[in-house]
Amino acid sequence: MRIGALELPWPVWVAAVVVVAVVVLLVGLSLRRRVFDPEPQERAPAAATESASRAAPESAPATAFSPLPGDPIDPAIHNVVAAAPLGGKPPVVTRTIRPGWRGPDGVTRPADVEAGPGDSMRYG
Repeated sequence: MRIGALELPWPVWVAAVVVVAVVVLLVGLSLRRRVFDPEPQERAPAAATESASRAAPESAPATAFSPLPGDPIDPAIHNVVAAAPLGGKPPVVTRTIRPGWRGPDGVTRPADVEAGPGDSMRYG
């Protein structure tokens, strides 16, 4: 193949086209990374905060709690996932399905419970 004064065999031209295509692809990926990913300076404060929060000792770890059958339903600590007809009685816990978690700042995950009608003598 001849272009101007330069005459090279066709495999050399194919190799040159492939090299140019790879360079264009790599430059495009580099530009994409710069446009869509935050700069390292922007990530540094978040990383510093994250490592500081991991290093800081917690005053009290979270502890699991399981409501007992017969406990009155409290929406702040119970998540009712199943319920039986109440028949006009106040709802109580009949079964704990998944325990909840309570930390120093309060309930971090409410307990999943099954609710049913309460004993009227208990609340009377």
